[in-house]
Amino acid sequence: EAAMPPEKRSEAIHREEIKCFMRVVARGLADYNTYYNLAIVHARLTEYEKSVAMLERSADLNSAKSVITRLDIDNDRDFDKIRGDLVWAERFSEQAARFRNTR
Repeated sequence: EAAMPPEKRSEAIHREEIKCFMRVVARGLADYNTYYNLAIVHARLTEYEKSVAMLERSADLNSAKSVITRLDIDNDRDFDKIRGDLVWAERFSEQAARFRNTR
């Protein structure tokens, strides 16, 4: 049996991560960090619509705690590709702007 190519292995790992996070969501245990991490995983898979939706949910839950800041998102390399995407960059920036900079 041939080894799985690295890009397919990486995608499989990301799909498994999504399943794990979604189990947390299904059990009602999700917080801002769960959705932030889902946004990251979807961004890595270039699923930008889902990434922005998860970032929006994270911002909704984060607003009361101000734990994740705009500075964190601006420096998060996992979002580099979505920031450079002509279609999704603006929507991503709108959601990223919702995080208060508390530093």
